Amino acid sequence: WLSPTTFTQDKFMLTFICPVSLCVVECGPDGLGWEVAEPKKWVKKWGPALLVTLKVLQVAAMAGRLLGLPIPCLPTFDSLGLGLNSDSNFLNDFMSSSWDQIAC
Repeated sequence: WLSPTTFTQDKFMLTFICPVSLCVVECGPDGLGWEVAEPKKWVKKWGPALLVTLKVLQVAAMAGRLLGLPIPCLPTFDSLGLGLNSDSNFLNDFMSSSWDQIAC
């Protein structure tokens, strides 16, 4: 239960109910339904701000490395395993070319 995703995601079981008998229908890989993960409310609200902050820190670290300072590479949210996904974020397209040129 100490996984980082427990703080950022809620997990649910998706099952189907028969409209005639009102019984749960066996579905999913084990017949119990499908496990679905959804981001928590605070992640939906503050996730974009956290991603912008991380991108600003990455740009600042890259600028410091270009100036010759021994600054380590900052991790992305994807690599931290928190369940925050930057794939659908508008920032990926905005600065993807600069990351490729100066990446660690």
